[in-house]
Amino acid sequence: MTAVTNEQFRKVYIAQIAYHSFSTITSAFPGNRTKPEMFFHHIITMILLVASVYADHRPEGTLVLFLHDGPDVFTSLTKCFLALNWTYTTLTAYFGLLGIWVYFRLHLLANYAYSVVTNPGI
Repeated sequence: MTAVTNEQFRKVYIAQIAYHSFSTITSAFPGNRTKPEMFFHHIITMILLVASVYADHRPEGTLVLFLHDGPDVFTSLTKCFLALNWTYTTLTAYFGLLGIWVYFRLHLLANYAYSVVTNPGI
């Protein structure tokens, strides 16, 4: 891996760790509507990110982050449309979220995990 590529992966990791740190802190505030499992999710994600850096697996970790975070665009859109009381647009975005989530999280991420287990080092 070149120094430039390594630096780009490092920036992705810094952004992800910053986001999950911020989300962990804000979810611990009193009166926050964030569920406890999201607090746990952010802690585990940061641990996995640090372990991935330590094991020198930033490219693989970046792909996992992309597959994990891809559906979040539709999650944010759905929340935005819901806040605007745009009923049909919210419903459309929600069904888009369901489709993208199934494809990214259940299909692509599962296939990637399977290929890592069956073809390590490739």
